[in-house]
Order: sequence, then C-alpha cells, then structure tokens
Amino acid sequence: MRHDPSSTRGPARAGLLTRAVLVVLGLALIALAAVAGINVVGSRMSANAAEALTSNLRAASAKDADLNGLLALQKQTDSQFATVLGMKGVLLPSVREPAQRNASTSLRLTKLIEKQLNGSQSSSTSQSTASPSPTSSSSSTSSQSLTDEQRQEIEKMLKSNSSTGSSSSPT
Repeated sequence: MRHDPSSTRGPARAGLLTRAVLVVLGLALIALAAVAGINVVGSRMSANAAEALTSNLRAASAKDADLNGLLALQKQTDSQFATVLGMKGVLLPSVREPAQRNASTSLRLTKLIEKQLNGSQSSSTSQSTASPSPTSSSSSTSSQSLTDEQRQEIEKMLKSNSSTGSSSSPT
C-alpha cells in the first residue's frame, strides 16, 4: 500500500523563496505608502503655512499693522515651515522646493518685523527717558509701523510668494 503524502498535507504551499519575495514586496509597498502619506501631509501643512504667510505679508503691508501681534503670528508660521522642512528627506521636490522658498520668505519677514520692533523700542525708550509725557506713548505706537522701504520689500515678498504659492497648493 502506497501512501500519498499530498492528500494529508492539505493545499500546496509556496516555497520559501516565494514567500520571502512576497514579504519583501509587501514591506516595500508599506514603505512607499508611508512616504506618499508623508508627502500628502507635508503638502497640506506647507499650503496652510503659505496661506498664513500671505496673510501676514498683507497685514504687514498695512499702515496700521500691529507688529507685536504680527510677530507672534509670524513665529507660528516659521514653526509650521520648520515642521514641514523637518520631513524634507522624504518629501518630493514638488513639495519640498516651494516650502523652502516660502520658509525663506517667512524668515525674512520675521527678521524685518523684529528689526522694526527693536528699532522702535530703542527709539521709544530714548523718547520716554528724554520727555516722559503722555504724548510719548502715542509716538511709540506710531513708530512701530514699517518704513516705506520696508513696505516695498514686503510688497516684493508678497508678489514673489503669490507667484510661487500657486504651484505649492495641493490638488
């Protein structure tokens, strides 16, 4: 009597090499899906930060801009761009490059606001020590607005951001 080994084993199984190849392919697909997901998240975060930057640029170009509040918003925007650029190792160039350009513009705006605030604080301090009167507080708030040269620079940043911002918006 002959015993048929295939009848007791059940269905045929793939060989060890086939199973190893399938595991490797599965892991590669999981890694690819993770990179794609990171790019989607990075693209959305970059678009949100770019919108905030555009809003901050418009607010900064206004004559009655609240520079202290704007600086706080701008630091948040810088932080958003830093978070996006922290993933730059896995971001596609179509996501990474606009984020880098916008982050550069954002940092320039932050430095410009800080420079203006530092200049106005030192001038208001010297004004208040020279003549402590009720008018010194009103002159310190008016000195916190940007100069015409700074406004022109902000307008240039706004124009360059709006031309590059359209390519970084998610589809």
